[in-house]
Amino acid sequence: MNSKKQVLGISSSVILSLLIITVALNFQSLETQPSDIAKLSGWFILEHRDIDGNLVTPIQVHKNLITNEGMECIADLVFATTDCTAEAKFSYVAVGLTNTSPVDGDTALNSESGTCSRVQDATVDVDAAVTGQRNYTLISVFSGANCEGEAYVEGGIFDASSSGNMLATAIFSPSVTLSSGETLTITYNVTAKNT
Repeated sequence: MNSKKQVLGISSSVILSLLIITVALNFQSLETQPSDIAKLSGWFILEHRDIDGNLVTPIQVHKNLITNEGMECIADLVFATTDCTAEAKFSYVAVGLTNTSPVDGDTALNSESGTCSRVQDATVDVDAAVTGQRNYTLISVFSGANCEGEAYVEGGIFDASSSGNMLATAIFSPSVTLSSGETLTITYNVTAKNT
């Protein structure tokens, strides 16, 4: 009788141990599922054109930095929390004059232009061709009539026409200086996807 109890006790211990190992492995497996990892990445594309539409300088493509504030605002918009101040749709592009490398904690451009106002794209385009991925395109055109003579070396994406929250930023090299009649088209592409 005692031997049966010992066998049952040992069997129960073995089963319990196997159960614990199985649960632990399942949790470990869940932690590494690709669908649990989301990625947000973006690029600024610059086209500096003359009055006839010809390129003045080659097209520039610059990888952006998504800021901490930008990520907090995205979470606020998704979960209706309040880490971010009065967040709204990110649809404004700003240009600036200082090429100090951006860092995650930036909340504004190094030196935003005081003469060249932010330009809004109120109808951001969305490409949903790939399941689990969205490509967003924001296009803002800066005019030499309003933005003449300054050397622009940085850009940012904001949710307001002034102040507001900054989603992303990048440094431009070489700089872009507009003359009257010229335009600077800044296309901001951002991709959100599971990795």
